[in-house]
Amino acid sequence: MRISLATSVFALVAPAFAAAFPGDPESLPGCRFFTVATFDANLRVIDGVTGVTMSSVPMTTGEGTIQGAVSLAQGPNALFVVLRIEGLSRDRRLSTVDPATGVTTTIGNLGDNFSSITFTPDGRLFGVTGDGGFTPETLFEIDPNDASTTEIASLGIGDDGEVIAFDPSSGGLLHASGSGRLNDPEEGLNLSVLFPDRLRSKSRRLSGFETAEISALRPLPGGAVLAANIDGRLITIDRKGFITEGPTVDHSNCRGLVPLAPAGSNVGAKIGIKLNFAAAGSDAVKLQLSGLDLGPFDAAGATVAVDIGNVGSGNVTLDGQGRFVGKTGSLTMTREPSGNTWKLVLSAKDSDLQDLRQLGFVDADTAARLPLCLRFRSGAIEREILVLVSYKAKQGKTGSAK
Repeated sequence: MRISLATSVFALVAPAFAAAFPGDPESLPGCRFFTVATFDANLRVIDGVTGVTMSSVPMTTGEGTIQGAVSLAQGPNALFVVLRIEGLSRDRRLSTVDPATGVTTTIGNLGDNFSSITFTPDGRLFGVTGDGGFTPETLFEIDPNDASTTEIASLGIGDDGEVIAFDPSSGGLLHASGSGRLNDPEEGLNLSVLFPDRLRSKSRRLSGFETAEISALRPLPGGAVLAANIDGRLITIDRKGFITEGPTVDHSNCRGLVPLAPAGSNVGAKIGIKLNFAAAGSDAVKLQLSGLDLGPFDAAGATVAVDIGNVGSGNVTLDGQGRFVGKTGSLTMTREPSGNTWKLVLSAKDSDLQDLRQLGFVDADTAARLPLCLRFRSGAIEREILVLVSYKAKQGKTGSAK
């Protein structure tokens, strides 16, 4: 498919976090994620842009045979997992897992069929039971030291599936339940934000693709969400609740989506992407980001990789002035006046970008939502940022992204 448009625009939602959470790997996700599956014992690392499994290690326990795992969460000092152990009643075991070896250490029996857990930045652990639980569709607080539970509230919305994840943009717990028909409180798919200490929730209205039951959630900057469903598909949900189906992963009932690498912080960043189709064969891609807080990062000699959906990726090494200039594009990083943040400008040409269906996350000929990954490496410092790009073609119009 070829298109002839005067201008097309990528609009990237700027993150609006109230605060960063130092030391919390889940506060702003990178591009690679730990996942588990309900029906096997493997701890995987997947690429959040393509869904490809990058590595896998079998998990082991001294309690017996692991049938599968239903959730992962990054704690203050360890990666936590909820295991299903063959032959054990009420078989959900809260454990920690060593990502390098797959060896798990049991903390305790959760006593019910928990389907999802998540930590908040202050170290509190929350869990929700599934529809098949003895106390179904209920939110609990869990003691991470002994797996004891305290009931907080019955959720009672939607049907199949209960998943939670801490949401930095709201300070609450993002909660997905149900499948299929959107916003149907009885049987359909619903998305809301829970505030456990205030015993209230706020619904987020959904539109777009009617996906299967959601099995994992990972909030992204600006209120967007990366998720997985039980059919083994990655999906995205933009800040307005629009659902787009993405690539497949190699395991159904994908659970977890815990960021692997430390993420950069772009609190308050202004991000814009503009894609101009000036004429056939001379397509200009313009990407500009400002307010990037990458910690103790030095752009001189740094490596920067940019992955855009299934379009492809670019990997460049900057010179002593934080610049790269090539035959088909350039990338520059400059420290902003504050001294603590960076500005990135990327310009490139790529005629393949005229084919919208190569973008991966496509819901119509003139609209798409896809994840964009930025990887920064300077010496031993590595940072990743995954954001959701909304694409919309504007026939004969000129626009700018904010």
